[in-house]
Parts: sequence; C-alpha cells; structure tokens
Amino acid sequence: PSAVSEPVDTAAIAPVSADSDSSPNLTGNSERDLAAIEARLSALSGQLREIQDVVASKDQEIAALKAELAKRPVASVAESAPAPETTSDQIGSGSSSNGTLWALLIAALAALAYIARRRFSGSVEGGTGSDTSSTAGGFETSLDELLPVPAQSEQMGQPSESEASKGYGESLLTGYAADQSLADAIAEADIYVAYGRHQHALDTLEAASAAEPSNASGLLKMLDIYISLDRVEEGQRLLIMIEQTGDRASLSIAEAKLSSASDALEGDAAAKALATEPGEIESEEADEIDVSLDLEFQEAANQERTVSEESDSSGMLDSDEDPAETALDLARAYLDMGDKAGAKDLLQTAMSMGDEAQVEVAKQLLASIE
Repeated sequence: PSAVSEPVDTAAIAPVSADSDSSPNLTGNSERDLAAIEARLSALSGQLREIQDVVASKDQEIAALKAELAKRPVASVAESAPAPETTSDQIGSGSSSNGTLWALLIAALAALAYIARRRFSGSVEGGTGSDTSSTAGGFETSLDELLPVPAQSEQMGQPSESEASKGYGESLLTGYAADQSLADAIAEADIYVAYGRHQHALDTLEAASAAEPSNASGLLKMLDIYISLDRVEEGQRLLIMIEQTGDRASLSIAEAKLSSASDALEGDAAAKALATEPGEIESEEADEIDVSLDLEFQEAANQERTVSEESDSSGMLDSDEDPAETALDLARAYLDMGDKAGAKDLLQTAMSMGDEAQVEVAKQLLASIE
C-alpha cells in the first residue's frame, strides 16, 4: 500500500474582489470577502485533517503487515521477508514524508490567506473611497494563483508537461507576479531565496518593480540578492534604474551596498594574489600588508553585517529558518485565528522535527490549548 495525497481543490472557490463604486457597497463587499477567506481557511483545515487521516490509515496498514511478517516461521521469513520489509519501510517513509510536505504546503497557503485577510481588514478600517478600493483591489487575485494545485502526476513524483516546459528562470505563478503589490512580491521573493530559488525571486521582483516604476524597494531587494550571489556587476546595472525612481535615499543605500561588496571582492582578490605571488617579501613589508588587509577585511565584514541586517528586516522569511520553526510560526497564526485543531496538528509536526528548544516551545503552546 502507498499513501497518495489528495490535491487541494481551491479552484471552486471564487476569488476575493472589491467594488469601489460606493462606500456602502464597499463595506458589504468587504464583509463578503472576509467571509469567503474564512470559509476557504476552514475548507483547507478540513482537507489537511483528511490528508493526515489518510496517512495515518496507511501507516496502520503498514504496521499490520510488519506484524504479520513477524509472526511467520523463521524459515519463511528468511526466504521472503527481506523484499516486502524493504518495500514497507520505503512506503512508510514516503507516506510520512508526503504527509509532512502536504501539511506544510496547506498551512503555508492558509497563512498567506490569513495575512491577506489582516491587511485587507486594516485597509477597510483605516480608509475609505479610492484608498480602500485600491487596497481591496490588490486581493482580486485568487488563492488558486498564489499556489497552484499540483496535478496527479506531480504528486506521484512525475513532473507534469507544463512544469517540465518551464525554465528555471520563469515564474511558477503565471499571471500573478505582474499584478501583485511590490510589498507582496518582496515577501514572495524572500520565500524563494529561503529555498535557494534565487532566479525565481529575481524574476518576481523584476515584474513587480516594472509595475511600480517609482518604488525602489523591489530594486534594492534585487540588489541584495545579486550581492549575496557575488554578481556585483549585475547589481551595478540597477543603479541607473534606482536613480530613475527619484528616490535619493534608496540610491545612497544602493551605492553603499555596492561599495561594500566591491571592497570585499577586492580584498579576496588581493589575498589570493599574495598567496600565489612568487618570491619572498621582507618581514617589515609583510607585516604592513597584513595589518592593512586585516583592517580592510574587518571593515568589509562590518559593512556586510549591516547590509545583512537591513535586508533581513525587510523580508518575511529568513533563509536560516527550518521546517520546525516554520511550523511553530504557522501554529501561532492558527491560534490567533482561533483554529486550535489546526494549530495542534502543526505543533505536533514541530515536536517531531524540531530541536530541544523548539520541542519545548511546542509543548508550552499545546499546554495552553488544552
């Protein structure tokens, strides 16, 4: 037996939209939009529990087969048991892995919907007229476009035709990147960077920045990614685009980051040249060079640390995050929404995957639920 995860069907749920024709209609539509998001979250939570039930059922079947094999005579086990046990172990491992991945995927989708609901609620309460309608319009993109549901062939480990035809540099969110707000694009890029998909992050930011040519935040985020990849020359080309936005503060920040990155690269090149240069250097000259290089490296390290802190503060996710920490964050979001069952499932996942500190946090949250 093998566990086959059922795809999450969100296509039947209508996308959230807002009508900016009048204030009364906007208020009514806002309430309906929030109700639709809550219904969607409830549906996703139900589907998550169904998937976990399927995984648990398959695990029970595997355990029953192992128990049956253990009861057979020793001779029979020696002849036929190795192959089935290996298959069972593989199936058990695969089912548990699939269950965890689907749980995290659905939880991430629910968290995105929750964030969208909170931003939308804030915009409705804080303003009216064109400002409110503009903010609400940003959520017309459906959750189906945010995270497309994989086809059956993808669930079984075989890439679909559409996915196979896409290059690494093409965005998987077709039709979405150009329509989303720049802030959402930066958050999405952080997710891509956290999982090593730097080119997807750059493509998403490029499309969103083209839609908001006067906003330099997306270009600064692209610059951070280029610097982290040691692609400083490509990052320098962004200076012209940042200058065209008219944001002098952002231009100064970009120039400082590029200067720091260039100094670090030059320091590395100088160190390599000294290591490979033939001949002997007199002791006094060598000491002076070493002191100079140490000062340059220290200055470059301090500047890089500052740039890293600024970059981390603007992102939604950090590349050092692990699945257990992500599960804890999502569990807290579920608790804020009042979904104790969903939070409990995620906390149990964090306990099975996290270290001692994360397990302790998960236990405390579970105790507060019970």
